[in-house]
Amino acid sequence: MNATRNLAGLTARRRGRTAKMPSVADAPRPTLGETGQIFVTYAAARSFIEPGGYKEHEIEAARRALTDLLIDARQQPNRGTWRTRKRSTKLDISAVVEPEGRLLVVTFIDAQPYDPPSRTSAGRQGRRSRFPGNEPRYAKRTGSPRSSDLRTGRGRGNF
Repeated sequence: MNATRNLAGLTARRRGRTAKMPSVADAPRPTLGETGQIFVTYAAARSFIEPGGYKEHEIEAARRALTDLLIDARQQPNRGTWRTRKRSTKLDISAVVEPEGRLLVVTFIDAQPYDPPSRTSAGRQGRRSRFPGNEPRYAKRTGSPRSSDLRTGRGRGNF
């Protein structure tokens, strides 16, 4: 059986691909919502008012919003701490959760601003732009036009 597994890995490497090793991120970790019923205490909701953009009298709305955000939270290595990050709200939330039967009581949260790099610009950093108008001022264009420019009439004169 091991010989078959090794043969598949060798064949994949010969074809220019490498066999994917399972990572820690691939390990199944249930979300807080899958684990049980979430209950956010008023103390946790009060600490979410400012980072969540709520006013003091909107504590119930902040509590409901925090419950919705924590549904996708994943457990951290230290027991009792759960974490979620959202691009839409730009918040990184860590929560201390104490299980009481099937009920998961959120007793404390720490919300930090989360501003990840854009998904589209992250891969392009350091490369030249496809659009000539977006070149940096220090980049000099060469004097000879491209051959495609000559054929389409965009170069020097209309040939």
